[in-house]
Amino acid sequence: MHASELHPLTISVLSSFGSESSPRAREILAGLVRYLHAFCRDVNLTTEELHIAIEVLNRSGQMSNPERNETLLIADCLGVEAFVDAQTQKALEKDNGKTTNSCVLGPFYTADPPRYLNGDSIIQKYLGGEVTFFHGRILDADTNLPIAGASLNVWQCAVNGLYDQQDPSQPSGNMRGMFTSDGDGNYAFYCIKPIPYPVPYDGPAGDILKLMDRHPYRAAHIHFMVTSDSHHRLNTQVFPEDDSYLDSDSVYAVKSDLLLQFKPYRSDLPQGKGSEGTYVKWEVNWDFKIKRQNS
Repeated sequence: MHASELHPLTISVLSSFGSESSPRAREILAGLVRYLHAFCRDVNLTTEELHIAIEVLNRSGQMSNPERNETLLIADCLGVEAFVDAQTQKALEKDNGKTTNSCVLGPFYTADPPRYLNGDSIIQKYLGGEVTFFHGRILDADTNLPIAGASLNVWQCAVNGLYDQQDPSQPSGNMRGMFTSDGDGNYAFYCIKPIPYPVPYDGPAGDILKLMDRHPYRAAHIHFMVTSDSHHRLNTQVFPEDDSYLDSDSVYAVKSDLLLQFKPYRSDLPQGKGSEGTYVKWEVNWDFKIKRQNS
């Protein structure tokens, strides 16, 4: 395939090799990236189909378990999930560009986080970090009207760069939560301002990054899954606009319209539910817009 025919995301992955990558590693892995991206495009692979295939591979992956999905991590590090995510989002928005952009699911998702009331904190055990009040609305992308009763699943790593299932010192469900939008579509919770962290580097995904002479760091982010009975599910991530890894995220997940501002916390906002004994430093106001099914 001629270079002019490559998708921009494929070009981004191919150009990320460092100077210390061996010629043979560059040849093999560059060819793998080109063919994987072309395959996803040629068969119009969807995110759901990708996840089915990954689950099949997981059964044969000795390192994959409920705490760590090494196979999905490999797909992330090669840009495959980001490619399929962009392709799926484009298909959903053929006649509507107002939906909040999607993003990769990542290897640390769990389906049953703790359930909280709006205004509660997802910080069960405070390990440090800048406590943030995160709030907004869940809206219909076509009408801009609020969606009541939508579910918001949120998860992030702690300030030590580890998710709860990676860290025995954290209680199960730390830095995770499920919230439900109220009658006006509002949601609210306390978390920490996310930090960049390295993806696990001691398995096959790490070996691939080393062969490509690439760093393992994710840009700082918070994961969200937004669901409603009447609307398409949204998997996404949001990124602080001042993060240092936005241009070199190890899984190519950063999108310009998912960057957000962390503003100083205002005294007129709800008080006292962040993490006991800590100072709430930041506030984020962010709306999610999701597309109605069959619209």
